[in-house]
Amino acid sequence: MSVLKESGTHIRRGVKDPRRLEARGLRLLERWGYFDRPEPRLGAAGLIRCCPPLARAVSSLRYRLKGPAALCQ
Repeated sequence: MSVLKESGTHIRRGVKDPRRLEARGLRLLERWGYFDRPEPRLGAAGLIRCCPPLARAVSSLRYRLKGPAALCQ
């Protein structure tokens, strides 16, 4: 059984533009992808960076809550 099923977590969709979440009380601080820069150690997997939709799918986003009022909405 997968960890997601065990924890009851569901992934329903992704966000095409991470800045859209800023309207929901978050502020985007940082976005970086595993394939942003060439990395020789990745070998053939580094070719993923040549296909932008795949390269963007594997990225990390860091947000900050805008303030206490954002929690009450």
